[in-house]
Amino acid sequence: MPRRMAMKIWIVLFVLVSGCQSIQNQVVGGVASFDALALIERGEALVIDVRSAAETRSGGPIGAIRIQFGPDDFLSRPASAEERESFTNKIRATNAWGKKIFLLCQYGVRSDEAQKTLAEQGISSVSIAGGWLGRGHLVGLRDWLQ
Repeated sequence: MPRRMAMKIWIVLFVLVSGCQSIQNQVVGGVASFDALALIERGEALVIDVRSAAETRSGGPIGAIRIQFGPDDFLSRPASAEERESFTNKIRATNAWGKKIFLLCQYGVRSDEAQKTLAEQGISSVSIAGGWLGRGHLVGLRDWLQ
């Protein structure tokens, strides 16, 4: 019986450790949703929701500031120079002094482009990998908040 119990404990520990490692994986150019959530909950980050009005119908984190990046149908046309400039000015107006700026979109595509735009203007920000709903192997932020 003790040997059987030891085997069960080993299996449980293996599953827990394996799961934690996949949760903590960082994504190049972004931050995993689980890691973003920890900073958001501690008040160390400001979440900028860059989705269109239609996309926000699927919900969003409480306290996020909505500043749309680019056109409503982002995949058909990238953000214009005027839209990029307007977005950057609105981000500057948030006065996010001392906080990390996390950019959130539906799946992580729009927020990646928004992050690149801000980086070109010297503003540090991070895209939440997988966005609100998640994509591919990435878990969405929504999954951690429910």
